[in-house]
Amino acid sequence: MSSNLFHFCIVRSDMTFGQICAQLTHAAGESAALFGKPLPPETIAVVLASKNEEHLIQIKEKLDHLDIEHVSFYEPDFPFNGAMTAIGVIPRKRDKKIRKVVSTLGLMKGSTL
Repeated sequence: MSSNLFHFCIVRSDMTFGQICAQLTHAAGESAALFGKPLPPETIAVVLASKNEEHLIQIKEKLDHLDIEHVSFYEPDFPFNGAMTAIGVIPRKRDKKIRKVVSTLGLMKGSTL
């Protein structure tokens, strides 16, 4: 098993490419800041997809249940008006607890510019 830290971010796939990028940036920035120190350069960033807000809420509930530290991002502006759009898991080692959550999620796939 790798000794590297993993920085998992989960974002809704039912948004436009630009919205996904913005919400992912919020979740990654806030969760990295909560790590409390600079991330090691060998930290592995993983972007995962949820189907929609309901699915993202289910993922949050699993993280809460397993006491996995994370930050949920709620976009206050139109067109989301306070809806949850992304989750950033505080960077951590990959273990059985986090695998229970992320193993069912696919990698985010998107278009390239």
